[in-house]
Amino acid sequence: RTITFGFILLIITSIFAVIATLISSLFAELAGTQSNILAGLVIAVLVTTLYLPIRNLIERVTNTFLYKRAYNPDLLLASIREVTSSTLDLKHLLKSICDILESAFNCEKIKVALLETKKSGMPKLNIAYKKGFESGVAEKFVQFPGVVRIMHKHLKEHPGIQIIDELYTKYENGEYKPVSVPLLLALHDTNIAVIVPLFTKEKLIGLLVLGTKKSGDPYKTRDVQILNIIS
Repeated sequence: RTITFGFILLIITSIFAVIATLISSLFAELAGTQSNILAGLVIAVLVTTLYLPIRNLIERVTNTFLYKRAYNPDLLLASIREVTSSTLDLKHLLKSICDILESAFNCEKIKVALLETKKSGMPKLNIAYKKGFESGVAEKFVQFPGVVRIMHKHLKEHPGIQIIDELYTKYENGEYKPVSVPLLLALHDTNIAVIVPLFTKEKLIGLLVLGTKKSGDPYKTRDVQILNIIS
């Protein structure tokens, strides 16, 4: 992250230094002694307008090679076992597990949603932990109309860990018919990569949701196997 920040700072400073020099030279011919003031105003507008897009572009480029570190599956599982055997506090447990997974997979976002039965007897998804989601995005999915029914029906037809990119590609190719097309599109468009069903005694109790990797790499077979063990 330090390398990324330093690289971004160097590139952006260099870009605006070149722009400042060119603009100053241009206005020196046109405005004489007022050139510094005019150049300063133009550069201020450019910095305000272009800084964020340039920073985001450079971050996307650097992320593709700065976040490719590999994890050790045995150490990852040992860390999970240590956490699960050391606390009964659900909030602390979920945060610790999600922190370990986020570090191992370098995912942009992570969430745990648990099924709870309301007073009316109807099950409802509630967010038990989330990190990396923009405001309101995680809530959008647990409040999606009929999400619990959609989830049960889909997992009955397609059990196991769900890779959203694969489902989306199959849908586009006409090889897969989603229970809810809008929900699949929403998951894909918000960079949700993997959904891991959580079961106890064959009863679905919730979902572990992971976003795309910062490196842009897909989740591989080994990743899915590890997530299956952890779930």
